[in-house]
Amino acid sequence: MRCRVVVGAEGRRSVTREQAGIRLHTAPPTHLITGLLVDDVPEWPQDTSMSGTQGDVMFLAFPQGGARLRVYRCTAVDQSHRFTGRDGTRRFLDEFRRVSCLPWAAAVAVSRPIGPCATFPGEDTWTDSPMAPGVVLVRDAAGYNDPIFGQGLAIALRDARMVADLLVGQPERWDACGLAPYALERREGMRRLRFTASLIAALQAEFTPAAGERRARFYQRVRAGTDPDLRLALAGHRGTGDSAAGSVHAGDAQKHRWCASPFIMISG
Repeated sequence: MRCRVVVGAEGRRSVTREQAGIRLHTAPPTHLITGLLVDDVPEWPQDTSMSGTQGDVMFLAFPQGGARLRVYRCTAVDQSHRFTGRDGTRRFLDEFRRVSCLPWAAAVAVSRPIGPCATFPGEDTWTDSPMAPGVVLVRDAAGYNDPIFGQGLAIALRDARMVADLLVGQPERWDACGLAPYALERREGMRRLRFTASLIAALQAEFTPAAGERRARFYQRVRAGTDPDLRLALAGHRGTGDSAAGSVHAGDAQKHRWCASPFIMISG
């Protein structure tokens, strides 16, 4: 079978990318991310997602409907075995008992796991161009963003929509020139996402004493309202609720401009 263009969409270890000779750049991870899907957390409000840092862990939680919740914990890169083994899932949930700045931590700790507990590096990858003669890459095959930013699905949908529109809209130009708008937008979009993800990682997923002091200064300045540019850092994380020292301030109306449900950032 002969075709005019091959769309490579087979994920991070793309064979199409390798065979086309498209180079994948990788930024070394600064943290690890462990995720788990749980059920039986009726206490968690389904209109609220949350992110925060306490001790040597950053946590994230996203309601999935009903009483389900997808929870993540970011740890240092030397903690790859922290949640592995037969009892890794239980250790993962048990650690929520010690998260005093999370209002529903106890409910998460006794939730029922309904998926695997997997740990993966928080790294950024990208291509200079997701194209080669007769080939265009989309989704993770073209490079993926650090999951700490939660943009994987959005990137995939945007890629698919843009490539499809270009192919359908100009069937006579299925070449590098015709697909150039996609390549240019993706390159710039991934650059911006790398910057935002690195900012979030430096703020929330570093666990040295100096990093803790930096977080404290950041939230103090945010609450003081003297530097409006700091709001952009939180806005990049899809929300602008703020808190510190374990208390949650959910009254910031700006957060609704960035996501359908409140997204609260907390630091303890």
